[in-house]
Amino acid sequence: MLAQLIDKKGEIFFDGPSGASGPGDGIEQRIEAVVMEMAAKNLKQADVLRLEYAAGWWWVCERWNIQEYDPATATQLDRARALGLTWRTYQRHLSVARKMIIKRLGESHEKRRN
Repeated sequence: MLAQLIDKKGEIFFDGPSGASGPGDGIEQRIEAVVMEMAAKNLKQADVLRLEYAAGWWWVCERWNIQEYDPATATQLDRARALGLTWRTYQRHLSVARKMIIKRLGESHEKRRN
């Protein structure tokens, strides 16, 4: 879902029997907002997330001049090397990025409940 969200710039449409409709709760938009905020502070961290989930990977390849990248066959080590990172650094960026999304979604949920 994260990949679809990023690919479609925060909009996901679900096809049902009555046609396409917008997202029900806006979680996709909240995730994209967190990723965009992340990119403003640490672009490489956000790009690690995008490559990991094959979401907007072509932007990352263009930005870092990555040639002949295939998200369907790339391993984490391939993605790390493409960004000029060690595998451990790639893992560290990915872990921080995931935690940030989870934290921000939790904060957003609490605000909506109150």
